[in-house]
Amino acid sequence: MNQRQYLDFELVIEREGSQYQARVVRSPVGEASHSFGLPFSDLELENFVLRLGTTYRGRRRISSPEMQLARKFGSKLFEAVFRADVRASFVSSQHEAERSGYGLRLKLRLDAPELINVPWEYLYDESLGRFLSLFEETPIVRYVDMRGSIVPLSVHPPLSVLVMLSRPSDYQALDVEQEKENLESALNDLVEAGMLTVTVMEKATLPALADALLRGRYHVFHYIGHGGFDERSQDGVLVLEDAWGRGHLTSGERMAVLLGNHPTLRLVLLNACEGARTSRDDPFAGTATSLLRTGGIPAVVAMQFSITDEAAITFARGFYAALSVGRPVDAAVSHARLAIFADDNDVEWGTPVLYMRAPDGRIFDVASLTPEVQAARRRAAEAAQAEREAVERRAREQQEAKERAQREAQARQGELVRLYTTADQAAQVGDWPQAIEALERLLSLDEAYEDAAARLEQAREALAREEAELHRQVALAERYDRACERMEAQAWPEAGRLLREIQEEAPDYRDVEARLGQVIAARETADRLEQLYGEAEEAYSQAAWKEAEVLYGQVLALKAGYRDAEARMAEAQRQQQLAAGYRQALAHLEARQWAEAIEGFAALVELEPGYRHPVHGSAADLLAQARQEKELAGLPAPPAGRRPKPTDLPEEIKRHDKPKDLPA
Repeated sequence: MNQRQYLDFELVIEREGSQYQARVVRSPVGEASHSFGLPFSDLELENFVLRLGTTYRGRRRISSPEMQLARKFGSKLFEAVFRADVRASFVSSQHEAERSGYGLRLKLRLDAPELINVPWEYLYDESLGRFLSLFEETPIVRYVDMRGSIVPLSVHPPLSVLVMLSRPSDYQALDVEQEKENLESALNDLVEAGMLTVTVMEKATLPALADALLRGRYHVFHYIGHGGFDERSQDGVLVLEDAWGRGHLTSGERMAVLLGNHPTLRLVLLNACEGARTSRDDPFAGTATSLLRTGGIPAVVAMQFSITDEAAITFARGFYAALSVGRPVDAAVSHARLAIFADDNDVEWGTPVLYMRAPDGRIFDVASLTPEVQAARRRAAEAAQAEREAVERRAREQQEAKERAQREAQARQGELVRLYTTADQAAQVGDWPQAIEALERLLSLDEAYEDAAARLEQAREALAREEAELHRQVALAERYDRACERMEAQAWPEAGRLLREIQEEAPDYRDVEARLGQVIAARETADRLEQLYGEAEEAYSQAAWKEAEVLYGQVLALKAGYRDAEARMAEAQRQQQLAAGYRQALAHLEARQWAEAIEGFAALVELEPGYRHPVHGSAADLLAQARQEKELAGLPAPPAGRRPKPTDLPEEIKRHDKPKDLPA
C-alpha cells in the first residue's frame, strides 16, 4: 500500500508565568526550548476568527484578502513560537527528514487550555513561503499524549463508514438530503472500487446509534449536523434528535461512551461547526477531545469553524481516498486540505482540525487487493449499482406518478379553496362582481362544492340590489343638482318641488331638509318683498310720499338693491321736502309776506319748474301771483335778472334732482 512515513517534531507549549514556553521534546536533532508571548490579544484572535469565518464562503481567487489575512496571522504566530533554538531545531529537523526521504510531522501538545482554540493550522513559514499544513510532508496534528498504545487495526478492504445525518425540526434547517447525495456521489468511485462502504442512518437518535453499532462493524463514524460548545456546561455538544424529531443536545462524553465501546471504530469525523472548540480551562471539554480521552478513539477530525457544504464534500472525498489506500490519518488530512485548496478555496482548508493519540498516525493497516479481486469487486459493484439504479428508477417513476397525481389533486383542491376564500372575502367587503366571478369559476371545477351554488345566487341578488340602489342614488344626485341650480337661479317654486320629491324618497339625503328650509324662507321673503313693493308703488302713485318712503325702506331692509326701491325712496323723500318748501312758501303768500313767498316759490321753480300742488296749483303760478301781489302792494320789484335766494328751502331739496323716469 501507499504508505507515507514521518519523523516527529513534537512541540509542547505550556504556560510560564505571564508568557508561554515552547519545548521540543522529540525531534530528529534533539530537544530545544524558548519563551514567548502570543503576538495577539484575545480580542484580536476573536476578530481574526470572525473575519475569516464571515468571508470565506464560496470560491475565492488566489491571493484574495482572506488568504492575505490568514498568511499575516499564520506568519506572526510562526515567528512567535519558532524562534531561537526552537527555530534552529525545526529547520534542522526538516533537513534531516528530507535527507531520509521522510516527512516531518508537527505534533502540537497544547498544555495551556486557552491555546487550543487558536487556529494553529494556519502556521505560515515566511522563509519557505508556505502554510505548513497545506503540504503533506509537514502535517499539523493536535497530539494528545495518553496512556496506552495504539495498534493499527488490520482491515481487509473495504473501510466501513457509518454516517449520521441529524436534522432536528426545531433547529435551523440543514439540507442534509443534499449533503447525503453529495457525500455518496463524492465517495462513489471508492465504493465501486471496493475500497469503501457507506451506511447512512435513517434516524439520528442515541438509541438508533447504539443499535447500529450493535448490528454492524464500522471503522469510521461520520457526523453531519449541528454542533457547538455549551458555555453553561463548558462542554462540547452535538445536536442529535429525540423520538419526536426535536433537537437533543448530546455531550461529547456521552458520544464517547457509545463510540468507544465499538472496538473496530478508530476514527470520528465531525462535520459540525465548532466541533473542535474546547473550554479555556479544560482541554478535554470539547467534543473532539472527549472522544479521545473518554472513548479512546485514536483520531478525531473536527471543524473549528463553520464549513461550506462544497468544502466539506471536497474534504471528505480527498480524506477517504487517501485513508483507503493506507495513508496515515495525518497524511490523509493533509491530502484533503490540498484538495480544498485546489478547488480554488483560499482559506477553508484550515477549518478541519486533526486530534490524534496514535503516535505515528497509523490507525488502520489496510491490506492490498490483487488486480483480479479489484476487478471482480468492481464488476460486482457495477452490477449491484445497475440493479439499484433500475430499482430506484422504477420506484422513482412510480413515486413521481403518485406525487404528480397528488400534486394535481392538491393543486385542484387548493384552487377550489382559494376561489371559495376569495369569494368569501369579496362578499365580506361587498365586492359582488369578484365574488360572482370566483364562485362561477369554482362551480366550473366542482359544481357540488359545499354551498357555492347558494352563495352564487345570493351574490347575484346582492349585486342586483346594489345596482338598483346605485341607479337610485344617481337619480337622486341628478335631481339634487337640478334643485341646487334652480336655487342659484332663485327659481324657488321649482327648487322647492324638486327638494320635496327628494325628501319624500330619501328623508335623510344630504342637506335636503336644510335646503328646503332655505327655499321656503326665500319664497316667503320674495312674497313679502312683492307685497311691500306693491304697496309702496301704490302709495307712490298716489303721492303718499311719507307712506311710500316707509314701505320702500321696509323693502330695502329685506333685500338691499331690490328693483328700483332705493331710487323710489329717495324720490319720495325729495317730494316730501319739495312739498314742505311749497307749504312754507304758500304760508308766506297767505300771510302776505310777498318777499319770502317770492323767494320760496322761485327756489321751487328753479329746482323743478313744473312742480304743482293738486289743490293750490303750480309753484310757477303762485310765484307770478306773489310778484303781482307785491307790485299791487306798492313794493318795489326786485331788480331785473336777480334770482331769488332760496334761503328757506331745505338743503336736501337743493341737492336732489328730479329722477328722469318720474312724472312732472
